[in-house]
Amino acid sequence: MLRAKPRMFAVAITAPILAASCTGSPGARPAPSAARHVTPTPAGQPPEGIAGTTFMCPAGYGFVAYASGYYPPTYPSPPPPSVRPARCYRSSAEAEAAGYTLAPTPQGDLRIGLVYLVPADETFLATCRAAGPHLGFPVPCPSLVPESTDSVGCDGNCAFDGAFIAEGGFSGPPGYVGANPGIGHLWIMAARAKLNPPFWFTCGRPPFGSVMIRPGVHGGWINCPQSSEGNHAGHVLLVWDGAGVTYVVSLHGQTAINRDLDLLIARHLTYVGP
Repeated sequence: MLRAKPRMFAVAITAPILAASCTGSPGARPAPSAARHVTPTPAGQPPEGIAGTTFMCPAGYGFVAYASGYYPPTYPSPPPPSVRPARCYRSSAEAEAAGYTLAPTPQGDLRIGLVYLVPADETFLATCRAAGPHLGFPVPCPSLVPESTDSVGCDGNCAFDGAFIAEGGFSGPPGYVGANPGIGHLWIMAARAKLNPPFWFTCGRPPFGSVMIRPGVHGGWINCPQSSEGNHAGHVLLVWDGAGVTYVVSLHGQTAINRDLDLLIARHLTYVGP
């Protein structure tokens, strides 16, 4: 499971356009210098206050700006709701156009795009580590997983039919391509290579390409069609072998950001042996 952290959610719409009218003598055409001037409406929306002690942003305006910078809706540890935001924006582009910069990534976390990876929950890691002795091979316990209010874990037991299996969902930023718009889905798996169960690992397709997981260990990619059977339909898989064991990190959505996330998660695995 992932750390539960406060996050800001959103809600409302635009401010009125302010116009300065010109004056002139009756029937006279205004001089060019006196032409009607329209003040542009500022981007974003003000926060909404609840009893003067809690603040939230309107729906659709989840990029929250403070004097220290702006925080996307996926940020792991934004300021608490008791701190009044300066303004709320629909996108990072709007916030940056208004002069705000992205808040620094919290220490110990990593960021790919606007998806944040945070330390895995210790309860899940204890279950993960217990699977190594049971399965008899080094199991891949993640040091970092996507930040989420959902769970990434093993449902009490990471060992299943001779394989290691962990699963989870997470919230992505606006526009993230996952199992549903803005919703990610992750598998982390391992099994002895001689088993080579296609239902878990290959969706019937061999890996392509070569990428370094760690010094001396390289893996390849598999794009599983949405129509394929099994757990990885529509996923991009990073697959590699080590000491007779096949390992997989898999994310729904065959995009560049998901390939980067696959690789970053794979490079931060801890292998717990029997």
